[in-house]
Amino acid sequence: MTASRDADLESLSIGDDANSPVAVLKMFIYNSARSPDAIFAELKRIAVSRELDERSKIRVLLEAYLLSPNETAKTVATTKLEECLPVLKCYCIDKQSQIMLLNGLEELAGTTDKRLLPLTGHMLKTLYEGDVCEEDNIIDWYNAPVEASMNPDKEAVSKVKAKAKVIVEWLLEAEEESSEED
Repeated sequence: MTASRDADLESLSIGDDANSPVAVLKMFIYNSARSPDAIFAELKRIAVSRELDERSKIRVLLEAYLLSPNETAKTVATTKLEECLPVLKCYCIDKQSQIMLLNGLEELAGTTDKRLLPLTGHMLKTLYEGDVCEEDNIIDWYNAPVEASMNPDKEAVSKVKAKAKVIVEWLLEAEEESSEED
């Protein structure tokens, strides 16, 4: 276990946060090696026991895996997100769950940890290249009106989508090139 993870776990054992769904999942993930299926099963168990809706469930997963006061934004958006991909694949089984993940990422980068905002495009590309989110679903999420977002901070949603523009344009260009080849 890395020093950063040790510090994360130590900070969880102090204060009122120790029983939060995020803290419980983080402890489960980092106390010993866990398979993606086991982590996803624990997330489902926490969701049932705490009566979490889908929005809350994805927030718990993203925050437990990605957020750490001891990590730089770049580390979160690269290394930690890549570590999380196998579990996200368990979660993202259809369009609805992929859109929910993108909404969760939108809230994470736009509201919860604004340090991640400039890295939104990179995180989306990682989700796409890691076969977690399909191209069409990223584009549909991007094209959805800001008002349709589940995030109550509509200004934050606009900022996230502005940062996502480059990756969406890249996806659209790649789509156009592949349709021209056909």
